[in-house]
Amino acid sequence: MSNLNGAGLLGNLLNPGGFGSTGELVQQLALLNWLKKGDDSSKKTLEQVTQFRVASDLWSRVNNQSQIDAAQAKTILAISEYVKKNPKASKAELTKFISNEITAFAATVDAL
Repeated sequence: MSNLNGAGLLGNLLNPGGFGSTGELVQQLALLNWLKKGDDSSKKTLEQVTQFRVASDLWSRVNNQSQIDAAQAKTILAISEYVKKNPKASKAELTKFISNEITAFAATVDAL
């Protein structure tokens, strides 16, 4: 618990993709540490972890990151399914389909 300000841990806490499990686990560990020790240091650690989680959640909500991530995953899935279902598609057909999907993704992001 002593290296909570490390770049890797901070990146995981602020990364919306890994935020749920990593951030929650770290916060639970900090809470457990504070409950067991009850000292100012463990309280400060819990406060810092909670501040990072709240800031990350607010940032994600402000910039619609979860909706962007969902649209991106949908686009990638559509492209991969097309390629899988059309293994003999020409380069022109693939290019056209992928271009249409990327245009639809961009429109979705712009609408947010």
